[in-house]
Amino acid sequence: MNETYNETMEFLYNINDQDVIGKEAYESYISDNSNFDINDFVSNVYVPDSFLEYRTLFAIKHYLYSLPNYHTQNFLLFNCVLEGEFEHIVEGVSFRMKKGDISLVRPNVYHSMDIAEKKEPERHKSVMVSIMVRPEAAAELFSEATEKNEQLGKFINAAINGENGRKYVLFSCNGEHGVYKNLIQLIYYEARNNYIAWENANEAVIQNLFRTLVSELVLSGNFSVNYSTEFAGNSSTVDIVKYIHDNYKTVTLQSVARQFNYCTAYTSRLIKKRTGLGFATLVSEIRLANALSLMMETELKISDIAESCGYGSPEHFFRTFKEKYGQTPTELRKNQKAKTDSDEELI
Repeated sequence: MNETYNETMEFLYNINDQDVIGKEAYESYISDNSNFDINDFVSNVYVPDSFLEYRTLFAIKHYLYSLPNYHTQNFLLFNCVLEGEFEHIVEGVSFRMKKGDISLVRPNVYHSMDIAEKKEPERHKSVMVSIMVRPEAAAELFSEATEKNEQLGKFINAAINGENGRKYVLFSCNGEHGVYKNLIQLIYYEARNNYIAWENANEAVIQNLFRTLVSELVLSGNFSVNYSTEFAGNSSTVDIVKYIHDNYKTVTLQSVARQFNYCTAYTSRLIKKRTGLGFATLVSEIRLANALSLMMETELKISDIAESCGYGSPEHFFRTFKEKYGQTPTELRKNQKAKTDSDEELI
């Protein structure tokens, strides 16, 4: 039996049976071990990759009372904080992840994750989704993003080839979800329903959503690696890219240049250097990602979506959308409706 999207979001954002069971085990352990130490939970074996046995990627919820097991795994791991704060330890280095932050941890690296605020009811406000990616599929799934950012490409290549390199990447979004939250929720929805009813799984859908998520993170221009400045751009460049994201519906190269008191040629070079994309391509990517989110989550007319995302005509939107996603907006919505109808029939 498949869940509806709303049912999946209820499961994600509210206490469920798994959380209740976990609470009993958690409180039992803590009460018996007053000198709680993360090292008590070191695991010398890989986390089972059974979730990925028939999939290239999968997503799970971090349950509210999960013990912070210090472990390693043989896949890449995206940890996405949707609400609250989490304490992340990677190879002995501890840092706090806040709402909107996403960490990418390479395979064969010891790490743990725990909710930062353990008191109730604050604990219940903490929500995180972890996305697991098979290493052999990572090169293709990250290809669009790594083409736009050389440093990220080096990290992914080292991670999947077992070469020495950085242990993790931290995408810090300063509490602003942007379009990321919708994409992460959609990935979780598809993954959870694939797990419940594998015969109805659509692997292509979840892969496309993940590619879009990673590309959007790179295009945001606002991330750091191991808190190093190596990947960080000039602060003014970060501000420029953020301004484009905030004003993507009507933004022009001229308006960006005026906002930051640069000439258009210099502004164009800054954007290209930071994102790997020309201004027009960058704006198009942002508009398409937001349009996809509206297509999946609302019943707005396609013409209204095109207009709300800054397209001058539905025809231009249709053409650009199909070039990006391999189907027209009408076809995507029809396929999504058919899937939803199928879900409801099973309920």
